[in-house]
Amino acid sequence: MKTSAALLLLLAAGLAHSGGPSRVQQIAPAAAKASSASASSNQDAAKPTPTECEALWQEYFRSQECFAPYHTTTGIRAEAFQHCKEVVSPAQRCGPAKR
Repeated sequence: MKTSAALLLLLAAGLAHSGGPSRVQQIAPAAAKASSASASSNQDAAKPTPTECEALWQEYFRSQECFAPYHTTTGIRAEAFQHCKEVVSPAQRCGPAKR
């Protein structure tokens, strides 16, 4: 979001110096609306329901159990990835696991 706002400001500055401030006035509001609409739809799509979170946590814990025998003191043995599905922790999307 910050990048698009900064890009919009740079675009506005460049058009203003080229003698086109009226074009900036047309572009800026539309870009701002699109950016805020995109941000709100991304936030809504990223929030899973409690049931989805439970399923994500179950899948994550099954993955951790599968990888457990392959852990060594220096990492994970390569053959683990042939037998187990790597699943990213859903903590960022769902919060802490409710066990």
